[in-house]
Amino acid sequence: MKFFLLLMAVCIVALATSIVLPPPDGGVFAYSV
Repeated sequence: MKFFLLLMAVCIVALATSIVLPPPDGGVFAYSV
């Protein structure tokens, strides 16, 4: 359960990063997740 919550947190951070930072790196990272 804890691992699942950690995974969700990582996904949320990735999405937030892709939204705040438009560069290709952020977008690719978000899409890869």
